[in-house]
Amino acid sequence: MEPQPEPEFDALVELARSALGCEMAALSFIDDEGQRQVFKAQAGLPAQLSDERQTSLALSYCVHARDADSILEITDARRSNQFEMHPALTELGFVAYLGCPVHGPARDPVGVICVISRTPRIWSARDRENIARLARLTSTQILLRAAMSTVKILAKAREGVTTGQKRTAPLQHEG
Repeated sequence: MEPQPEPEFDALVELARSALGCEMAALSFIDDEGQRQVFKAQAGLPAQLSDERQTSLALSYCVHARDADSILEITDARRSNQFEMHPALTELGFVAYLGCPVHGPARDPVGVICVISRTPRIWSARDRENIARLARLTSTQILLRAAMSTVKILAKAREGVTTGQKRTAPLQHEG
């Protein structure tokens, strides 16, 4: 799970930012072992985050959406009992957030596509529908990548079987 940029994921994140009219958007994968979120794609994040392409889970709203496996909607973290002291607000100034989990090949939530604003935001039903659609598209992209990886592995295995079985004599059929 390394944060190497990929054009397809970058396009989905830019689409999220544009469609929802936010200054920031990201696709983050959650690494529970490493206690970090990795930004597979991002648009508009502060330089420190966009350069490092990861943060600790302590700075993550996304981990909450992933853990609940549902859309997380924060209109104003400053007025939220749950998030008023959250480091994403206190250290990064992320006031409004809308994120939806993306799923891996086993249908488990592996990350979140989200949009973020430094000002309060009332999220509409259309906003929630759009982020859910983008999450489904992102999940499909993840599944396609897993399928292509499997096809490549099978092709290499088949190639190895084909080239590894050199025949020294023609097959004879007794009859």
